Amino acid sequence: MASAVSVDQEANRADLFRKVALVHQVRRLAEEIESVHLLLDHAGALAEIRRYSQVHCEQIPDLDLLQTAKTLRCYAGTLSSLTGAKTKSKAVTNNQ
Repeated sequence: MASAVSVDQEANRADLFRKVALVHQVRRLAEEIESVHLLLDHAGALAEIRRYSQVHCEQIPDLDLLQTAKTLRCYAGTLSSLTGAKTKSKAVTNNQ
């Protein structure tokens, strides 16, 4: 019975590590998208890109980099909260 619990704990731990790694990747992606948005805005290219996308709207999908970054950051925060709550509940269960 102890080996079954050990295997289950190892699987849960590996799953938790994957989720935490995903949170970090999503946050990094959000920061990169936001920095691209800021660089384009600073270079004055953002207005040109918007004009081009308005002229060629049927060829370019609607993509707002800043909104994408905010959404990814929110997603990362939600994943982080979920994994944090799961970790805390496991710690309480293990201590009892």
